[in-house]
Amino acid sequence: MRHKDSATATISIAVPAGSGAETTARTGTVLAAAGVVAFSLTFPATAWALDGLSAWTATALRIGLAGVVAAVALLVLRVAPPARRHWGGLAVVAGGVVV
Repeated sequence: MRHKDSATATISIAVPAGSGAETTARTGTVLAAAGVVAFSLTFPATAWALDGLSAWTATALRIGLAGVVAAVALLVLRVAPPARRHWGGLAVVAGGVVV
């Protein structure tokens, strides 16, 4: 297949080199370890929550906590809000991921 035979437009979707924060192998390892530790705590936290709360109460608290953490991260990192046309898709994904 040649370039002129493609049915899709040739555009670059990669982030240009030199933009963004500099990272090292150590940064990646630390972030991966933090992800593993955080994920490993989800089962004990769920078991603990269900000992004293109903499933729907635990779910609502989890949604609220995730929203607060996400809002703080977005404010601290000064992330621009998504375009309005993306809100529907983001709501579907958020509903599937959080609930």
